[in-house]
Amino acid sequence: MADAEPLTAYFTIEELRTHHPELVSETRFTDAKLEADRAYAEQWFEVAARVAYLRRDVVETHVGAGTRSLFLGAHVEVGPVTAVKIDGAEISAGELADLVVHNFGVVERAARWPKGATIEVTYTHGFTEPCELAKQAVMMLAAAKALPSTIPARATALSTDAGSFRISQADKTGKTGIPDVDAIIGLLGDAKPVTG
Repeated sequence: MADAEPLTAYFTIEELRTHHPELVSETRFTDAKLEADRAYAEQWFEVAARVAYLRRDVVETHVGAGTRSLFLGAHVEVGPVTAVKIDGAEISAGELADLVVHNFGVVERAARWPKGATIEVTYTHGFTEPCELAKQAVMMLAAAKALPSTIPARATALSTDAGSFRISQADKTGKTGIPDVDAIIGLLGDAKPVTG
């Protein structure tokens, strides 16, 4: 039996239209628009939750500190390191195989990472597929991005005949302003361990 193709998105556009019937008009909400909104939602969710629910390839540049440990970006669920360049020169296949990669984003080697050297690391991080909660949260965020709002973007409160309401807002902590999405980010979010 052949291996299944790896997932490239949290959900299909058809799934988004099925779960959010207000997006069913292909004239008003083209596939291209919904694909862009899905990409936006995936990126926001992954940054806020500090973990990807699909495998992502990353190239990062660091400056060597003269230690045996190299701390990668904010990603967790770090998988294989596929390439390392030190001051533009690739390390050997043997050196690459000897690296110890911790899933919380630390790469250790027997030799010290040269102090002041430019170190380019190519690696994979994230889970192989989204759990249902992550999928639903990203779908809600994509639908919210796709649908135009009648509330002014800077509004923080709304008054109607039924009363006054405070409006949830996105903020720099990663909150989206959508309570269900923010709750799922809080439940599923992962953070790198603090060291030092």
